Amino acid sequence: MPRYLAVAVSFTAATATACATSTRAVKNIGGAPDYSVSFVSADPEPGSVLTPGQTASIAVTVKYSLQARATGRVLLIFENEANRLVESTRHQASQEVARGSGEITVSDSLTLPPDIRELHVFVPLVTHGMLRTSGELMITYPVKQSR
Repeated sequence: MPRYLAVAVSFTAATATACATSTRAVKNIGGAPDYSVSFVSADPEPGSVLTPGQTASIAVTVKYSLQARATGRVLLIFENEANRLVESTRHQASQEVARGSGEITVSDSLTLPPDIRELHVFVPLVTHGMLRTSGELMITYPVKQSR
């Protein structure tokens, strides 16, 4: 997946609204009439505390709706508290989806760097040729620094 796609997934807190879940660690950001993703579950639970150096395995299940194109991909993008890619050279995990709606799980793992304070997992639905997205999820995991 091209790097520009991950860079295009930048967000502002002003447009974020809380997702209808039991936690504030999941947010829906923006929206689009012809494609969307909505939170179902994540492992570990959103808001769970992670540790630098830990290899975190993350699985996110979403419901999707796609009308914009025949196919798209749901991605996992890992960023730090400054909205910078955690590992800029890594392949982004993704799952292909077809026009219509359904539920899928995308999973990946990464080793948390020593200086990270918060892990943001962005979950957009993108289609071929799309340079910007709307209607993504952001899942937050605090990272506890050792003293």
